[in-house]
Amino acid sequence: MLALVEGYSYASIWSDALFKTTPLTFLLGDQPTAGGGYSGSASGENSVSLKELITGWNTSSTSTSGSSTYNSLELVRMNAMNNWGDAAIKSVLYGVGWRVAIKATAPARRKINGFLRKSGLGQIVKV
Repeated sequence: MLALVEGYSYASIWSDALFKTTPLTFLLGDQPTAGGGYSGSASGENSVSLKELITGWNTSSTSTSGSSTYNSLELVRMNAMNNWGDAAIKSVLYGVGWRVAIKATAPARRKINGFLRKSGLGQIVKV
């Protein structure tokens, strides 16, 4: 379970750096539609969703002169050039933080996992 949370934190760092959005917004788009689905577009300056990356165009990039249409790969390239250092530092610090947190919580997690094994849930759930 902790590996899942750790993985999402890394995905969040890099999706923000490359696509200027969260992992969930990157996959689904930003705005719910009237039919209950999602529009598939990300909103915000230089943000890119999966749909826009596949189709190749993005109309959500804004500037002081208004909205412009850009090639999505070009936006990802610009975001990567501007944000790679910050994302790399965050990744290293998150990695160190996760290792410390995992070691610090090891005794409590062992007790919880022991209880789960005794109750028969050990095969299904592991903390």
